[in-house]
Amino acid sequence: MAEYSTYKTRYVSGSTAYDYDSAEVFGEYAPERDIEIPVARKLRDEVVSTPSQAASQAISPVAILGFALVAVLMVFSLFARAQLSQISLQVVEQQTVLEELATQKQKLLVQYEFAFNLAEIEDYAIQELGMQQPRSEQIYYISSGVADKAEIITPEHQKNGLQKVFSAIGEYLR
Repeated sequence: MAEYSTYKTRYVSGSTAYDYDSAEVFGEYAPERDIEIPVARKLRDEVVSTPSQAASQAISPVAILGFALVAVLMVFSLFARAQLSQISLQVVEQQTVLEELATQKQKLLVQYEFAFNLAEIEDYAIQELGMQQPRSEQIYYISSGVADKAEIITPEHQKNGLQKVFSAIGEYLR
């Protein structure tokens, strides 16, 4: 059996396990000892009175600040929604005004085109202004000896967008 010492040493001679069969060291574990089992106590119902003052919990200032911030953001959100709906209503009104102006423009264009009827202009010029049709000696024809010609210049090859950019930069730097 190992010797027990009060000093902590690294080396112990023998086994360090407890020997429970030794009645002189561990008497409560002796095999011939009678075990006493205590009798169960009777439980009785008792009414426990609650304290007159309930324990109060403190509210964190950070939580109060957070709730206040949330409330302010909700109010701002409501105001933003109100402004958005008001602006949307104004947009709808402006679109209806724009449509009315477009139809009015079309009507005015039609009236403008009918205002320049050549037959009416000629009748107005002859009757109101006293103009006359030209006589044959008043008409002169001009002929040019050189025929009109036009030349269309087409590039030899089509350039893509990047080539156009580089050529424009090159022409700018020249």
